[in-house]
Amino acid sequence: MAAAKRRVSAMAMAVMLIACTAHAADRATLIAAIHAACSADRDRLCADVPPDGTGRCFKDHWAELSPACREVITSARAALREQMTRRATAI
Repeated sequence: MAAAKRRVSAMAMAVMLIACTAHAADRATLIAAIHAACSADRDRLCADVPPDGTGRCFKDHWAELSPACREVITSARAALREQMTRRATAI
């Protein structure tokens, strides 16, 4: 019985690890898309802001961001929400 529980636990951990790895890859892709679409906006609006403050700067200047940058950020948020929902319902 104990061995069966250990196998189930190991399988559950493996599934969680795979899900987290896939999530990290998807997240990296989304971040790369944001960088590509928003680098000019960052240079224009947030040049004096440290990298960890870019998100807040973009939020503060949302109306001034280029349409392409706003669209990519909006799409990335939606994709991350969908991933989180899928992951939460899979547990």
